[in-house]
Amino acid sequence: MARILALLIGLAALCFAAKYALTGAGGPHPASQIESGVKPVDPNGEHTRPRQELDNVRDRSHQLEKEMQKSADDAARKGEPQ
Repeated sequence: MARILALLIGLAALCFAAKYALTGAGGPHPASQIESGVKPVDPNGEHTRPRQELDNVRDRSHQLEKEMQKSADDAARKGEPQ
């Protein structure tokens, strides 16, 4: 009986340690703020650094799409008989 009790206590401690490690000890997880509707904006009204980086990546991807489309259009024009 003592072995089963020790096993249950050990498993409970292991589960607690895993949950603690996965959720972290630094307060609420940033993803939970996004899910709850809290927007990542600082008090001055500007975007936070991760949001700015994401916006920069989005802008660059749009630029690359336009450049690739332009080069594909140019290649198609060169290949067409006139």
